[in-house]
Amino acid sequence: TKRVTQDLHEMGFNTAIAALMELVNELYKLKLTVPMGTDTWNEALTTLVKLIAPFAPHITEELWQQLGHEGSVHTSDWPTWDDSVLVSDTITVVVQVNGKLRGEVSVGADATEDAIIAAAKENTKAKVYLDGKDIRKAIYVPGKLVNFVV
Repeated sequence: TKRVTQDLHEMGFNTAIAALMELVNELYKLKLTVPMGTDTWNEALTTLVKLIAPFAPHITEELWQQLGHEGSVHTSDWPTWDDSVLVSDTITVVVQVNGKLRGEVSVGADATEDAIIAAAKENTKAKVYLDGKDIRKAIYVPGKLVNFVV
């Protein structure tokens, strides 16, 4: 919800649609654990329909009615979010060797730079490219990536 809203305000339509595609992928995963027809599932579908409405107005009107809502999706309240819930305990950091993607590691959001670099060195995919080589430099971009120059 937050990403789509921000992207729409910034006229970033392509990135808003990409965020919606990610949401749909997450809903496929949710479908495996949450039975369809539950309140959680219906709330997720209702939010999805509201977010898609600016891009596909006619089909979202149909979906809105099928979900059992009255009136128009376009006059409903825009979904909101709670920033305190969006804070993650972990972050995913990309691991590169000589600028080429070699893996990724999940670390605690409060992990130090040294701990993140150590975890990146232990990544099984990246380790193949690091074994037996001297690491001349380790470049860390906070919260995003570690690049090893060998």
